[in-house]
Amino acid sequence: MSVESFLATLARSPFRADATPMTWPDVSRHIREQYLFNDVERKRKEKAEERQRLYQCGGDDSMDRLLAVVLKDPEVIKKRREWIEFAKFNNVVRRVVVELSTVYSQPASRTVEGDENNARYQEVQRLCRQHEVMQRINRMLNLHRALVVMPRLVTMPDGRSVPVIDIITPGKFHAVRHPLDPSTNIALIFESNYSLGRVDKSPPRWAMWTWAESIMFDGAGEALVDTHRPHDFGRIPALLLTIDPPDGRLLDSDTGDDLVAAHKAVWFLNVVLLKEAKSATKQPVLQGDLSRATRGQADDSEMPLELPEGTTASTLDRAMDLGLFRESARHVYETAAANYGLSAQLLNQGGVQSADARELMRVPLRELRLQQQIPFRDFEREIASLLSLVMAGTDLAFTMDGWSIDFADPQTPLGTAEALTVLEKELAMGLTSHAAELVRRNPDLSMEQAWSVLRRFIKDQTTRIVLMRDYQAAAGAMAQSALPVEQQAPTEPNGGRPMHDDPQRDA
Repeated sequence: MSVESFLATLARSPFRADATPMTWPDVSRHIREQYLFNDVERKRKEKAEERQRLYQCGGDDSMDRLLAVVLKDPEVIKKRREWIEFAKFNNVVRRVVVELSTVYSQPASRTVEGDENNARYQEVQRLCRQHEVMQRINRMLNLHRALVVMPRLVTMPDGRSVPVIDIITPGKFHAVRHPLDPSTNIALIFESNYSLGRVDKSPPRWAMWTWAESIMFDGAGEALVDTHRPHDFGRIPALLLTIDPPDGRLLDSDTGDDLVAAHKAVWFLNVVLLKEAKSATKQPVLQGDLSRATRGQADDSEMPLELPEGTTASTLDRAMDLGLFRESARHVYETAAANYGLSAQLLNQGGVQSADARELMRVPLRELRLQQQIPFRDFEREIASLLSLVMAGTDLAFTMDGWSIDFADPQTPLGTAEALTVLEKELAMGLTSHAAELVRRNPDLSMEQAWSVLRRFIKDQTTRIVLMRDYQAAAGAMAQSALPVEQQAPTEPNGGRPMHDDPQRDA
C-alpha cells in the first residue's frame, strides 16, 4: 500500500478534494509559524523542560524566580537564595513518579514464534537494553503524559550495527497534526544534536520524519531540500506514546502542573526552613555606655561576652517555630500525591504490621499499575513491529509471528518457605516448570542453559541417592550391632527374614 507524501497530506482542504501538493518553501513557512517559532509551542516546551529538570533534581533558576515573585526586599531574597541548592532534598516530582511507575519493576517477557526467531528477538532486546529502557519510559510517561520513542541502528567504529531505543521528551520535539484532524499525527520534528568534526556550514537544527520521507531544517526554519530522503517503513519510524487517548489535541501540557506546583511549594518551604534554622537564636541586646566596649567580639554561645561597667545585657528570642514549615511541606506533598491515588500511609510506610497489611495498603497502586498496562500492551506491540522493521536485513532480523508479552505483576515478597510452597503447587498444576523457574531466578540463562543446569542437578541428586543408600545400609548395620545381643533381631540361618516367636507369622 502506497503512502501519501507529506506535501500532499499537508495540502488537504475541506473545500477541495484534489488540492495541489504544497512546495517545500510553503511547508517551511507552515512549520515555522505553527511549530518551530510558535509562542504556544515555545511555552509548551518550556514547561516540559522545567518538569524534566525538577525530576532530575535541577530547576534552581525556577526557584530563584519564585523567590523574586513572593518576596520583595532584595536583602531578604539574597539571604534565602543562598539556601536554594541545599533545600532540594525533598524531590516531590520524582517520589510520586517513581511510586506510580511500577509496570516494569520486574522485566516483562516478550516472545515470538520459532526458536531461532525468538532467539534473535531476545538478543535484540538485550542489545537495546529494552528492560531498562521500558522502565524509564514508564517513568517519563507518568511525568510528561506523552513521549516519542524511536528505535534505530547505530553503526559502531568496528562496523557493527547495534540497535538502540531513543526516548524523546516533549521539550525536544513537535508533533505535526493533520490539517483536517487535530488528533491525528502526520509528522514528528526533533531537535538535532550534531557535533561535526568538519564544519563546512552550520549543521541542521531540526529533523522531521513523516510517513513517507525525512527532511531537515536549518536554524531559520528553512527546509534543506538536499537532505530530503524517502523511506520505505510505511509509517513514521517513531511512536508518539500518550497515557491518555487524544482529546482534540496531540499533546497535553497541563496535566501534571499540580505536581510541579507542589514540588516548588515544598522546595520554597524547605528554603525558609533551613534559613530560619540557621538564624534561630537568642540575640543579645546591650544597653548603656558602650563606647569602652571591645569591638569585634565573637557572637557565639561558647565565647564569653566582655562588657564595660555600667552596661547591661539581655536577650531577644528571634527563633521561629520550624514545625510550621515541616507540617506545611508534608501537607502539600501528601495532598499532591493523593491526586494520583497515593495515600499518606503508603508514602510514609505507616501502620504496616505485616506483608499482607502492606499489600492491602498498596491495592490502589496495583490498580493504577494494571490501568497503565492497557496503553503499554499496544505500545509494546508497536515498538516490537518497529524493531522488526529496523532490524530487517541484519543478522538479527526477526518476524512478528506469534508475538506476545507477559507483564510481570509483582506482589508482596513471600518468605522462603511460602515461596517454595507456592512453587510446589504451581509445578503440580502445570503452571510452570523447573526450567522456567531457573530462568526466572537467573534471567541470564536461556531455556537450553536451564535444561543443562537441570540435567546436572539430576545427575548430582542421583549420585547422592546412590551414596546415601550405601550410607544408610552401613549406618543400619552399625546401629544393629551396637544393640545388646538379646535385643538384636534373630535371622534365618541363610540371612533371610527375621525369626519370630509366632510360628504362624513366620509361615
